[in-house]
Amino acid sequence: MEEAARQATEIMIGGTSVGDLLVNLLVIALIPAVGEELLFRGVIQRTLQQRYNLHAAVWITAALFSFAHFQFLGFYPRLLLGVLLGYAAAWSGSLRTSMLLHFFNNGSAVVAYWLCNRHGVDMTTADEASDALLLQGIYPALALFCGTLMAARYLRIRHQTENAQTAYKSDSDATNA
Repeated sequence: MEEAARQATEIMIGGTSVGDLLVNLLVIALIPAVGEELLFRGVIQRTLQQRYNLHAAVWITAALFSFAHFQFLGFYPRLLLGVLLGYAAAWSGSLRTSMLLHFFNNGSAVVAYWLCNRHGVDMTTADEASDALLLQGIYPALALFCGTLMAARYLRIRHQTENAQTAYKSDSDATNA
């Protein structure tokens, strides 16, 4: 099953023209980013979050997301990607954030394979190059981006809380006067 999925993927991303790249970005990166985020983070995670806490909802949804891809050798990396996407959606308050990250993840692989095909690089080497690129560049950048989102959300909530406390105190002072 894993081998069949790998072969199907290689056939889909085997082109070398710019048109092939654009079609693959649409089919492999954009459509799944929007569709899967709407389903997994927009429907499933939000529904689970009503019954459980945020962390349980994110991890359960991430497990379902990974399982739904039916590529069991990649289960754990995809699980962690699902966790990243889940927290990104929750902490930013927008599915657009997780859609963008999802597109970036899928799109980077599409571009890496397209460049390898275009320059005649062996796909085994492409897998190794893609893994190195992800580990050394893209994932740290995504971690920094998510950390920035978390800090911005924390500061926004803190600011809103302080404003609410100041407004409450001003109302109390006016009532007592």
